Amino acid sequence: MAETPEAKVKRRCKVILKEFRVWFFMPMQNGMGVVGIPDFICCWHGVFLAIETKAPGKQANVTPNQAKRMDEIDEAQGMVLVIDDPEELRYILTVLRKQGNFKLLRAHTRWLQKAKTQLLSVTTKKSTHATKKSGSSTARNSTK
Repeated sequence: MAETPEAKVKRRCKVILKEFRVWFFMPMQNGMGVVGIPDFICCWHGVFLAIETKAPGKQANVTPNQAKRMDEIDEAQGMVLVIDDPEELRYILTVLRKQGNFKLLRAHTRWLQKAKTQLLSVTTKKSTHATKKSGSSTARNSTK
């Protein structure tokens, strides 16, 4: 039996979560419990993290029940991610590990955009600083 696109995303997310030593479990959805629970329930450095996986390009396709559970988790100061590309999960976890401030996860579920901006800013500053240190003509011209 062929693996569905969403199943491939889930499988790759599992590998990444294990790589980052994130505790997680995947609740069984059998219709007997609460509907709309995210695919992964995680804890990393004391932060509650819920991850809903989607097939590539289907990130916006959350059901009304899933959206309700995500809102409830957000209200409880947990973090919810909807992932359709496992490399995005790797990116988020990498940024958090580099910053060492895991409390940022609790700030808001829109944290990803801010984290990307911060990482790009830090990377740009480091490359500009390295260029200036190397004494390249480009760096000398840009500082005049």
